[in-house]
Amino acid sequence: MAYTEVPDSVRIVLLILTAISFIPQLRRLYSKKNSLGLSPSYVLCNLIVATEQFAIIFYMMISVPEAFGNSFVHDPHTVGDWVNFAQIIVTWILFLAVYELGPGVPPSPYPDSFILTITYRPAHRAKCGYVAIYIIYLLISLVPLELDQMGLTPHLATPSWPENDLREAWAFTHGLFLNTLMPPLALIALIPQAVQIWKHIGDPVGYPGLSVWDLVIQSGVFGSVAVSWIWRVSFTGYSSKFDPGWFWDYGWPVVENGVVAGVQAVLALLAGWRGCVGARKRGREQQDGGFEEPTPEDRERQPLLPK
Repeated sequence: MAYTEVPDSVRIVLLILTAISFIPQLRRLYSKKNSLGLSPSYVLCNLIVATEQFAIIFYMMISVPEAFGNSFVHDPHTVGDWVNFAQIIVTWILFLAVYELGPGVPPSPYPDSFILTITYRPAHRAKCGYVAIYIIYLLISLVPLELDQMGLTPHLATPSWPENDLREAWAFTHGLFLNTLMPPLALIALIPQAVQIWKHIGDPVGYPGLSVWDLVIQSGVFGSVAVSWIWRVSFTGYSSKFDPGWFWDYGWPVVENGVVAGVQAVLALLAGWRGCVGARKRGREQQDGGFEEPTPEDRERQPLLPK
């Protein structure tokens, strides 16, 4: 069966749907001015995965395009290649926007002022650790590529590490090692966010920082994007798309987007189930007239003799 790439129109539609899928979450963070219920570890894991994807496709299409001619990308680059590039960079930018607007931001005391709200960071210290981790990852992923684009690689080269060896070292580290860690990292993101859902759903304040609709939409969109990546690259060199080595050469966006889609689907189901449990609990409390059994702490505070 001949290998046929998906039309550019399908890629453009998926690109638009990807951008739309982030709107519920970004709108919720902006309107609520509160990230309660949104795990910073969950957002950081997804951001690192998106950053690694952007770094690899940047290396393929911008840094050393001659090394990947007609292998994953076309030589010369086609419109479809640039739409693929846009697909990854838009995902990275939007995860970065969620990360900036979301984790570590408590309710703002200035809800009517946009400027005061975005500059209000009382939890700055709590977020510093996550920011430091991401800066370190940028220093080993995108920063070397930008330095190479600025023509600084020859100045960093030494007799023992010439210019081409530096580029190949970057490609080996990311292509064979760090990129292999991205599917497990995307899967690990499930744990801290599931804890947040379990903790906050059913509480009186709910989970103002998390959009369940965003989880539902992204599970479908990222799943579709993952499937489309099977047929949106220049595929040569294997008799089958699933031969050994397929992941490192062609399949990494399929697997990584598929894992993200699966995680979003599980979180959406968990949020829906916990929401139903919380609704039934509130319904029983209303039927009981709002009476709640006092806790042991409340009993200790009550006076021994009535006034």
